[in-house]
Formats: sequence, structure tokens, C-alpha cells
Amino acid sequence: MNRIHSILLYFIFLCAGIFFLAPSENARAMTAHTQKEIYREMSKQFLAGKKKFAIRCTNQREAVSLVNKLNSPKEEVYYRVLYEMAQTADKKSNTDDGDYLYGNIWQVNCEYRNGKLYFSDIQYLESCKQRKAVNRIVKKVAGKIRRQGKNNYERIALVYRYIIRHVTYDKRKHCLYSAYAGFCKKKTVCNGYALMAYKLLTKLKIPCRFISGSIRDGKKWYPHAWNIVKLKGKWYNLDACQDDADDGQVYADYFLKSDKVFKKDHKKDAFYRTKAFRKKYKISSKNYK
Repeated sequence: MNRIHSILLYFIFLCAGIFFLAPSENARAMTAHTQKEIYREMSKQFLAGKKKFAIRCTNQREAVSLVNKLNSPKEEVYYRVLYEMAQTADKKSNTDDGDYLYGNIWQVNCEYRNGKLYFSDIQYLESCKQRKAVNRIVKKVAGKIRRQGKNNYERIALVYRYIIRHVTYDKRKHCLYSAYAGFCKKKTVCNGYALMAYKLLTKLKIPCRFISGSIRDGKKWYPHAWNIVKLKGKWYNLDACQDDADDGQVYADYFLKSDKVFKKDHKKDAFYRTKAFRKKYKISSKNYK
């Protein structure tokens, strides 16, 4: 009897061990039927800071297509998925989703097995705890800017000035990319500058978008990020990173500019150059005066 009991206990512990050692295979999976439902569940898990999760997908075609895109050798195809995913969860009452979520995802691995999409090795630029710290700072800084600025132009200018004077461009080999790094460590790169501007302007209820793309330095193009902002019914380009020379001055070479100015050395990712996007966010043909 004891021998049987021992064998039974061993079997139970073995099964439990397998369950806990391989959570990706046994993770509780939400069911999704369409691409939109998959994206909504992805955004929910990403916002929660999950490092791995599973989604049961009844549409094999959509699932395989998503995996192929996320594993595409073309970075723009990969980022388009993350961009489209983030837009499905963009609520006006929340500054953590939408463009901010898109700008904070660093790496995602995705596989499709046995009717489920398995997401793993997910890396974020900013943890949930850090995001809460950012939100506390944003609330305080935005409140101060709201009181100081008499109109949206002054408030945009104050946000621009705050970022440039508060942040030093991070030139280290392993540089910091997040808004948290900019707000709390006072060091970041273009991605952090753009996320800081997005966070503050959105908190001030000034329409703003985070834009990813590339910038030209001489003959070479490098990954870059900046913003577009709406003022008096028109959209303008904004690049605080490029106007920060780390000399204590606030320059305006890239402040509220037209596409004519930005197209000289800026190039948006393909999903910002679609006809639908350009129609919805029509950039002013002239610089703001």
C-alpha cells in the first residue's frame, strides 16, 4: 500500500513539475477569432507587463500570418504589427496605451502551436513600476505647464523647453531608450524624447502622435523617433531630440515645422505614409508662425 501510495505521489509531483516548468504550454489562453481580437488581447497583456502569454486562436490563417510578420527579416513589417496592435487599445482616457505602448516594446517572440499563439521573450523599455513613476512625474509637470501656459502654443513650447533642459542625449554604448530614463535619469535618446513629449502633450489634452522612422546623417540613415502635434486645426512636426545640443539652449530648428523642412532629413515608417494616415493627420504646408 505504501509503495503504491509513493508511486502515486511521485506521479502527481512529476505532473505538477512539468506544469510549472513549462508555463508557456499550459498558460491559460484567451480565445480570439479575428485579427482585431488577437491585437486587443496582445495589448492587454503587454500593458500588464507580461513576459510571456498565450492566445488560443481559432483562425489558423490569421495566426500563421501574424507569426510570419513578427518573424520577418524586414523590421518595418515587424513594427507594423506592433503599431497596429497598439492602436486597437488607444483610449483617450489612458496615456499608457496607443503610441506610448508601441514605443515601449523592445522585443517579442511569437510561435503558433496546437491552435495557440505563444508569446515569449518579451522585453520592454520600461517596466510597469517605472511607468507608474513616469505618470506621477507627468501629472506634476503637466499641471505646472497647464498653469503657466495661457494657450496650447505656449504649453507646447513649455513642454519642448522642459524636455530639452531636463534631458541630456545618452551617447553611451548601451544607451537608454525610455521616457522613464528621460524623466528619472535625465538621459535618453530620440525614442525617449518622443515618448516624453507624447506623454506630456497627451496629458495636456493636446493632440499628439509618436512617429517612428529614420533620420539622415550625411549619406547614412539611422532609426529615429519624433512627434507630430495639432495646433489651431493643423498638424506640425516636432523633434525635441534634434533641437537639444546639450548646451543649455533651446533651439527651434525642428519646432512646429512643415513636412518640407522635415523631409530633408526625416523619413517616416511606411505605416505613417499611407493615404489614410496622411489624410487624417495632414501636415501643414507651412511652418507655424
